[in-house]
Amino acid sequence: MFEIIEDTISNGGTVIIPSFSVGRTQEMIYAFNENIALKKKFSIFNKIPVYVDSPLSTLATEVFKKNTQYFDDEAKQYILKGDNPLDFPNLIFTKSVEESKRLNFDDSPKIIISSSGMCDAGRIRHHLKHNLYKEKTTVLFIGYQANGSLGRLLVDGAKSVKLLGETIEVNARIEMIDGFSGHADMDDLDKYISQIKVKPEKIFLVHGEEDQLYPFAERIEKTFGIETVIPENYYTYELKKGEKVYELDHDRVLTENTYKKLTLLDLVTDVKRQVKDVSELIAYDEINNLDDSQITVLIDLYAAMRQNIKDLIVGVESNTKVER
Repeated sequence: MFEIIEDTISNGGTVIIPSFSVGRTQEMIYAFNENIALKKKFSIFNKIPVYVDSPLSTLATEVFKKNTQYFDDEAKQYILKGDNPLDFPNLIFTKSVEESKRLNFDDSPKIIISSSGMCDAGRIRHHLKHNLYKEKTTVLFIGYQANGSLGRLLVDGAKSVKLLGETIEVNARIEMIDGFSGHADMDDLDKYISQIKVKPEKIFLVHGEEDQLYPFAERIEKTFGIETVIPENYYTYELKKGEKVYELDHDRVLTENTYKKLTLLDLVTDVKRQVKDVSELIAYDEINNLDDSQITVLIDLYAAMRQNIKDLIVGVESNTKVER
């Protein structure tokens, strides 16, 4: 990780690190502090500003600092030596939208840690908008990127992405490291299963990449002799304490009603993301780039949508009232 960062900084670029606010950001701060402590005055990180640009990350870090009694022994050793493991001289927490915006108009080398970790919301989207097209920029992912997320698109090599209403060319260097992942790998899960004294009769794998789930299921069955199931969509299983697991009857053929519900869910998800984008445009004053006619269209669109949704909810509620 530090080699990637040093290479970018040495070339006059900015490193952008999408990070989850609670846990992952604090791990990053700890890692930077550790690097500075080990290399001391020879560390490049003594001179380069490291910005944490996320209100929630700032608040979460303060909570960590106030609860040092729960730190592990290694972190406590830093404290005993007079070193706060969650702080160093060139670490800067942005306090306002204005400070956040200024980062994108400063071309000097720097490191920006911002949420969200998968780039689907938060200030990170503005930093990507203003930096993805720059060849000197490095976007460094330090956590899992789910299918469908902006982060996953970038990791998978997208040449351009849609951000806050604009198509942005991806000329930046995109890197992914796994050392900070919060997910257990196959070896970790193997170890966990091996330590279960009374082994289960069946194991369900419900979270992971499809190309990894099936090999892992085979591995569990071969190593432990435990039937391993990867449930498909709309399969139903009944779990009862002290009894075997039974697969219930299910209909895998989507009814028209179910299909419409899923379509509605997808549409609502897209609208929520679009509304969030508009909110961020307003928060960052970038809505000033729209002309009067565009703003009027947005007002009319969302006003009509709000009224239609309100009417629909009133109608549904009136049809489901319980007589007392």
